[in-house]
Amino acid sequence: PKDLYKTSHHKAYLCTRAAHRGNQIERFIVGRQYLDLTIVFTTSFMVSAIDNAQVLGLPQIVNDIFLGGDLAVILCTIVFGQLVSVINCSHSMLDYINNWCMVASTYLALFVEATGILHAVYFVQIIFTKIANRNKHKKHKSKSNVLKRKQSDVMDGNSTSDANSDSHSETSRSRNNESSSSSSIPEELEPADMPLWKRIFFWVRVLFSLGISVLAVVVFVTALIGGNTTVRSEIPIPVSIVSLIILLLLGGFMEALQIALFAVKHLDQAKIEANPTARRNCHFIFKSGGYNEENDTNNVRAFLVGRQIAQTVIMFMIARIISVDMKVEGETLFGVSPKVQAVLFDSGLLNALVSTIFASLSWRVTANFFPMLYLGSPLSIWIIRLCLLVEGTGICDAAWLLAKIPAAIVGYKTD
Repeated sequence: PKDLYKTSHHKAYLCTRAAHRGNQIERFIVGRQYLDLTIVFTTSFMVSAIDNAQVLGLPQIVNDIFLGGDLAVILCTIVFGQLVSVINCSHSMLDYINNWCMVASTYLALFVEATGILHAVYFVQIIFTKIANRNKHKKHKSKSNVLKRKQSDVMDGNSTSDANSDSHSETSRSRNNESSSSSSIPEELEPADMPLWKRIFFWVRVLFSLGISVLAVVVFVTALIGGNTTVRSEIPIPVSIVSLIILLLLGGFMEALQIALFAVKHLDQAKIEANPTARRNCHFIFKSGGYNEENDTNNVRAFLVGRQIAQTVIMFMIARIISVDMKVEGETLFGVSPKVQAVLFDSGLLNALVSTIFASLSWRVTANFFPMLYLGSPLSIWIIRLCLLVEGTGICDAAWLLAKIPAAIVGYKTD
């Protein structure tokens, strides 16, 4: 299908060709997620207001909410930096990515992934692949034993034929479920004939990523305990740490729930119906109960918009807690040079790495392999309701009107 727009949208063709080659789309998502959170942390670092800032002669409580609470920068980031693009891209994908900036962004995301700083995610993926495959093997073995007992109990040929038919249908269903299971182990480890140097290179990057991740955690924990972060000084350190853990779990759960809901169409509906909590959650979000249906009566779009808003707010709050801000001028963490302090610690690059791995991609991996773990969670319904509530406030509905401006200027056409 890409050849259909190779000439009319050549730059869009270059983007999709690069991202869809082999399993490049997964790598693109990994790199893009890190770039996305890096922008959030950099924005928080560059434009957050100073303490007691006042503008336009507004009352102090308004300044505290919009400036002190970072609400102004959060809303601008969500509306102008996310939703306007999402709205236009949802109807005009080819026109939207048909420019050199998108081509450069695609290759930049692939380059970031290739550096290996996020390969710790693949380590998590490998672990859950092993667990998922082991569970499938156990289930398949137990089903085979049950079918063998059925076959041994039958006495006539027709019953044997029925048993064999049951065995064949069970095997086919098992294979279909396995094939609909999501991601696999990265290609550097999967084929038996893969060159040794590729495997070594892959594991070197995994170890490098794990080491960088540990360093990042040590940096922000040291800064947090020492009171050298952008969190308000009147907030006790234990409260900041507990708040950080809750935000990481909440943000990660939202990421996982989104992936789990997208995986519904690949799951056996009987399996969903057998789990009362999962059935309730799916019926609540899809309303009609038809998990493969896309219509205007379900809550899917509202949930996705609300989740996007809530997720961005959470990431800004995480950035506020773990962004390094040395209180004593000229002092640095671990005695490093001021340049290292500015580039590595103050810039938010390490913090974005931690958030990408621990509050986003790792949760996506688990949801990819175990969607029922999140669909069947009692917490899911409250997360869904929270996202719907956030979207229902209309706080970012201006994005629908603002999206028409660039669409009219550029002249986007629907796909």
